[in-house]
Amino acid sequence: MSELFIDPIFFIALLIFTALLMVLYYRGHRKNMSIIQTVATTVEKSLDPTDKNYTWLGGVTGFSSTYTVKVFKEVEAVLTLRPRQSPLYLPFMLIGSVRDRLQVLFFLNDRITEESHIIPLKAKRPIIHNRESLKSIDEECAGIRIEILYDNSPSFAKEIACIVQDDLASVNHIALTPDRSVFYIEIDPSKIDPDDMKELIQRTMMFISVSL
Repeated sequence: MSELFIDPIFFIALLIFTALLMVLYYRGHRKNMSIIQTVATTVEKSLDPTDKNYTWLGGVTGFSSTYTVKVFKEVEAVLTLRPRQSPLYLPFMLIGSVRDRLQVLFFLNDRITEESHIIPLKAKRPIIHNRESLKSIDEECAGIRIEILYDNSPSFAKEIACIVQDDLASVNHIALTPDRSVFYIEIDPSKIDPDDMKELIQRTMMFISVSL
């Protein structure tokens, strides 16, 4: 019976590859956990909720949370992170097709009829199902080109853009939609520090409570 032969070079390469995968996994896991803890703490400090509930999204992929906040029916936050703990996703992360995003949804007490969207043109275009029925203009705000979609008047969206202009580089999408009466903002947490994120969310809350 012939003995099983394993090429020593292949065996060493396999060991190195396995060790590399383990290092990348633990490094990515630690990084995502750090982001999750930072974002959760920042959002809570921003909202100052009287009650909260968290649900984990697949380990260290992120979380979904609901908060009880004065002047709103409810506030939801969804954080989804790049799967840094999975080296197989590394090529997609490098080409930018997978990104971190924090979505904060403010459910308003009063019914609204206006619809507006602010989309920085540097960001990946979100899917808006009724885009064809909305009017569109391009503007420049704080040196960043933005697309404004609206149904009646762009003035409200322009006001919002002025409120968030200092942190517009970290914003992917802002929307006011009559469906469920929601004000929505999507932030890239990798492009904004926690203190600026806190201020951005608080400025947004103040604007909503005064204007809507």
